[in-house]
Amino acid sequence: KMFGSKKKSSKDDASSFLGNMQDKLVNKVQPNKSICPSLGWRTRCYGWAICFTVGCILSIMSASMIKTIINGKVTKFAVIYILGTIISLSSSMFLWGPKAQ
Repeated sequence: KMFGSKKKSSKDDASSFLGNMQDKLVNKVQPNKSICPSLGWRTRCYGWAICFTVGCILSIMSASMIKTIINGKVTKFAVIYILGTIISLSSSMFLWGPKAQ
């Protein structure tokens, strides 16, 4: 009995380790700064996926309008391309929020 009279079991060591890790993780949690903090994680992921997909579809649609640039009608291409890019980039606000960007 070198270090004490009580012998610790491996379950005690594991539970104290997990308890310490849980305390550390709870203290590191940051507040939800997303654009929709009342939504759950799954719903925000759906919002991100939908916005990102719509943005990508608009960007791909604008690529099919490259022929209009040759004809001198740049505005139709530009508007659709810019909307696609803005929607794709703003989709991340569902996950992280504008302050964290």
